[in-house]
Amino acid sequence: MNILTQYVPSILFMSGIYSIAVACLFFTYGKMIEQKVVDKNITFLLDNFMDEAFQLLRESDKKVILEKLKTMDLSKFKKADETVDANNKKIILKAIKYISIFASLAIILSIGIWYFSKVSYKEYAIDVVGKSFLFLFIIIIFQILFLSLISKNYKSLDPSVIKHYIVDKFKQKYGNKK
Repeated sequence: MNILTQYVPSILFMSGIYSIAVACLFFTYGKMIEQKVVDKNITFLLDNFMDEAFQLLRESDKKVILEKLKTMDLSKFKKADETVDANNKKIILKAIKYISIFASLAIILSIGIWYFSKVSYKEYAIDVVGKSFLFLFIIIIFQILFLSLISKNYKSLDPSVIKHYIVDKFKQKYGNKK
């Protein structure tokens, strides 16, 4: 076996199946973890900000705000939700298309190199396919552990930065009106 027949089929095959696995993991488990992270960050930010913001208001202003919130029509957000969903579906379809093309080409090239190299089927199956799936399994376990233990608990929002931004925007929009 030379370098071409020893390493290239393995690299191509691994790349093909890894691209499929990573995409599947991202659009399933990764999406679920991301939603938990977003929910946790929003809750953290609002809990941190709302107490301070409401302390600045008079009781009568708080009551007015709460009454307005009771009658607020939340259905107007539905269009934005539909836009996000439609955009995400387009992205998923595009990802499926490109990953399918890449994975197919990588696996076909891997099989083609094996076929023309005259390496035995058993040797190819054990060396390339077997090792690829073993490494894939290890990588998926590591990725799930990383997402579960690290990513899920990472705080990407700095409350003080967000507070400064909100205060600055509020001043810009309402500060100079008379």
